[in-house]
Amino acid sequence: MSIEKREGPRIVATLALRVGRSTNSTQIADAVAQIWSEAALALSPIIGLEGVAALLKRSLYLSGSTYAWLSIAPKTGNQSIDFDTLKSLIADRTAEEAMAGSTALFAQFYGLLTNLIGPSLADRILESAWGDLSSGETAQDHSL
Repeated sequence: MSIEKREGPRIVATLALRVGRSTNSTQIADAVAQIWSEAALALSPIIGLEGVAALLKRSLYLSGSTYAWLSIAPKTGNQSIDFDTLKSLIADRTAEEAMAGSTALFAQFYGLLTNLIGPSLADRILESAWGDLSSGETAQDHSL
């Protein structure tokens, strides 16, 4: 089973829980940035902030083949994570485009991460950012 088929519904469910009933791309962008921030926090002790930034940039690049607006990410040598730029890219889209592009971005990131550290470890590490969907709650539910 491909990563998109296995993790796609989970990623969509996580975004849906974080976004709640919002149809506003700015709120979607805020939720996405929060998830990325939590993922970076969980991963940085293992692969470093530079590693997380490199995976995010690569994910943006790969997602840009389907969602060209995601390939507008800065092409600098800076290895930091610029969540403000990411939020701007997402917030400038329609809510539908923002959700679809964000889902693709997370799927690319998950695919790259599982190739690096394996799916079992990736799942355990990202659980804090994605939450336990079987309970219907995320680590920090912003839908209220």
